[in-house]
Amino acid sequence: MKLHSLLLLLVPAIIAYGEHTTTVDSLRRSILYYVNQLRRQYASKYNVPDMHELIWSDDLVKILKPLDWSLSWPKARITWRYMYFYPANGNPGFDMSDSLIELRSFFKEKTQSEQEQYIEENKIYSAKALEFLNPLQRFIGCGLKKDGDSDIIVGYFKLFDTSGRSSASPGSKCYKRYKKNIDGLCVAENPNRESYYSRSEYFLDDVNDLRRDYANRFNVPDMHELIWSYDLVEILKPLDWTITQLERHKTWRYMYIYTYDNAILHIERYLSSFFDKNESEQKEQIKDSETSSAHSLEWLNPLQRFVGCSPNQDIFEKGSSDIIVCLIGTRGDFKLFDTSGQSSDTPGSKCHKRYSNINGLCVAENPKKESYYSSPEYFLEDVNALRRKYANRFNVPNMHKLIWSDDLVDILKPLNWSLSWPEARKTWRYMYLYTSANVIKDVEEQLNRFLAKTQSEQKQYIENSEEVRWRSAGALELLNPLQRFIGCGPKRDGYSTVVVCLIGS
Repeated sequence: MKLHSLLLLLVPAIIAYGEHTTTVDSLRRSILYYVNQLRRQYASKYNVPDMHELIWSDDLVKILKPLDWSLSWPKARITWRYMYFYPANGNPGFDMSDSLIELRSFFKEKTQSEQEQYIEENKIYSAKALEFLNPLQRFIGCGLKKDGDSDIIVGYFKLFDTSGRSSASPGSKCYKRYKKNIDGLCVAENPNRESYYSRSEYFLDDVNDLRRDYANRFNVPDMHELIWSYDLVEILKPLDWTITQLERHKTWRYMYIYTYDNAILHIERYLSSFFDKNESEQKEQIKDSETSSAHSLEWLNPLQRFVGCSPNQDIFEKGSSDIIVCLIGTRGDFKLFDTSGQSSDTPGSKCHKRYSNINGLCVAENPKKESYYSSPEYFLEDVNALRRKYANRFNVPNMHKLIWSDDLVDILKPLNWSLSWPEARKTWRYMYLYTSANVIKDVEEQLNRFLAKTQSEQKQYIENSEEVRWRSAGALELLNPLQRFIGCGPKRDGYSTVVVCLIGS
């Protein structure tokens, strides 16, 4: 058995060939040069519209180093593929000759039917030299690896139309940020900014494009553009998934991805499968997700406005490999739009305050001022709008407009949940929210429950409830008419962070 093979990781599938090399840098240059030349040659010959130039990825090299043939490679089925070859005469470089013979045999000696059969038989392992020609791959990383005996299962393999009858223009269907048809290939506009793990801002652009597409396709009136939230990232980082989080399914929901780069492809495949189901099957799938995650469907929850992602331990199997977990808020309930295709609504016609319709998507007029916890200015606007609404509805003669109080904020800062608050219910009262961005929804939900009581039950609740007398009336505190000042801030409550408000006169 030969001792070493040169293993090449391809994302989602690719790797190397060329002349003998003696240094890492020259090996890398040779691999990139010869593989991209090969891709360019086949793209032009077979009119491949989406063949991308490969970029060297040190991230893939790092992934490759610890991989052991005798162990499973869990991400091989998801974010990259591999191929390998044996160096000639023990040279630590690589020799393309066997790969070229293999490709020549595939394209020259096999019929169309035999080619399809070969791909079907090999796509769940490695397609060997054909991995060079998987058009949507964009990154490659290579290194020496000791040979072993195990079979490694890898991800889905796709090849271009090999019939020779394609009428597409080479390099005409490129990823975003790629120039079209540079000698037949799609070439990155800025290779230094492209990477295997990609960037969160690129991923966010992809997700918002997806939300806009579905908003227009299904006439969704309230699909909102997602804004990156560092508040959600901070909530996410310390999360222990073995402990129930207070905010989960109240102010945020969650899902996960493997890399920012190819996440949108996995999301689109998942959504395509979902929308192929009938209405009954769709409803059943959504129902099953109410207390957990709707997975890729979470990206189409129209009322969500913020998202934050970060590497995090696997949320389903404690201690397994890191994945990228995303929290999306500020809604904890899962809602999907009318998927029947019969909606007559106008996309972007029912936007949140301070949002306007841009090509079917509700887009924030000032994204920098929007946040998961909301700004004091916006929060105060919402609270006073509620106080005005209910003062008029119930003819309240003494409902006062609240004023933000930095004094109350200063009083709040040192307060600790584990200690008594002697001034509470004397000079101020308190309430808390999981996020002040949901204040209108939270207040109205609690008020509706209160108004559903009889007059006698309402009086009993206000005057004799232990909760109200000694602690807080919750969101109803914001409708206490004689209060004139309010100050709020985030405060840690066990494993969760809530927004606490002090309100006084």
